[in-house]
Amino acid sequence: MSDYEYEDDVYDGEDYENDEYNNHQEDDPEVELENQYYTAEGEIADDPTGAITIFQKIIETEQQKDVSKRKWTFKSLQYIIVISVKQNQTQDLIKNINLILQNMESVSRNDATDGITQIIESFMLLQDLSIRQKAFEIILHYLKEKQMIQLWFNASLKLAKIYFESGDFQNLNDVTSQIKASCTLPDGSDDPKKSEYLLEVYSIEIRVLINQKRKKELKEVYSKTKRLSSTINDPKIMAVIKETSGKMLMFEKNYKLAEQELLESFKYYQDIGNTNAKLLLKYVVLASILSGSTINPFDNKEAKVYKEDREIIAMQNLRYAYETKNIHLFNMTIVDRTSKILEDEFMKDFIDELKRVISLEKITRMIIPYERIKIGYISKQLQVTEAVVEIYLMQLILEKKINGYIDSEEGYFENSNYLKDPLEKSKEESIEKWILSIKNI
Repeated sequence: MSDYEYEDDVYDGEDYENDEYNNHQEDDPEVELENQYYTAEGEIADDPTGAITIFQKIIETEQQKDVSKRKWTFKSLQYIIVISVKQNQTQDLIKNINLILQNMESVSRNDATDGITQIIESFMLLQDLSIRQKAFEIILHYLKEKQMIQLWFNASLKLAKIYFESGDFQNLNDVTSQIKASCTLPDGSDDPKKSEYLLEVYSIEIRVLINQKRKKELKEVYSKTKRLSSTINDPKIMAVIKETSGKMLMFEKNYKLAEQELLESFKYYQDIGNTNAKLLLKYVVLASILSGSTINPFDNKEAKVYKEDREIIAMQNLRYAYETKNIHLFNMTIVDRTSKILEDEFMKDFIDELKRVISLEKITRMIIPYERIKIGYISKQLQVTEAVVEIYLMQLILEKKINGYIDSEEGYFENSNYLKDPLEKSKEESIEKWILSIKNI
């Protein structure tokens, strides 16, 4: 045998050994499961239904193993749940949630935390609120039982937000009470170490109290947030606290300070990309009008990104109506459905006050060129009754913004501050002097 032939034989032997190794790898069930898992993972974007089918086969294959040895079941169920939620296919959701919780021990605590967190986040996409609530409740019960406290807090807060959004205040109260009970010291006071969780809970409670106009309780909760917030600078939490402060100041008619607080809340919301930013900008405009501020909120660079928004354009019109004392534009803007002003319960509370402020300014301007002006004329201009005009006039007189008296019988306002045109005044004085000179002859 030549050297060349011997080398060929050796080479052929190596090929044979590699084929044996490859065949062995292909026959290994664990390798096969791993290959199936990554194949399914690669199919999620293009064929989510097909991916679910492969993941289910993996779960069925591992079902015979002890829980601690199921390497791919938890991750497969995680994908199945998230994909199903995105596709709004919830028929097997509760069954799969129970199944994934039974397989939590097959992965590390970090993997379990990451997986459950992703699932909880996906729940926010569920359209069926009853299924979403049931899914949360199952997970919360498990997390509390297994002492996974941080994850339990996060899931509880999300459930609380769901109850708030759906208006289920009874269940909301139950959840928030449980969270607060877990954040208290033995003496019943708030645990500063759990300030972040407490502030999240209080922010939800504050929104409920604002919606229900329970002002006394609102002050009590707000005072608690002030004590806790000194060590927290989370924009999500600070946005709510500043919003609350601004609204409370609005109720107390401290509009100037309210404008500052609401503006800060707007900026916090915008920093975190929260859609409430637009709503807070509307409140800033509201406060600026009521405070008589000469600073236009729309000059703020953060506000300019909303300049094409129809609701914000309506607020710009409202601001312009105030500046020009245009009652007609004011009324048109308020009733325009696209403005959504009358759909906002908070803003509705201040519509009468807004109209009063603009009306008072309008009257102050209207009476300047008149010595005597008919109340009925003012009434038509303001689109209010004559009785309301008299109330406005009385208020302006008491505040010493105008000087005169109301002749209710004749229906006139006598303007004591009336200043005649200088030329007319000069003519009258000349005539008076001429008449006096004639009398003296």
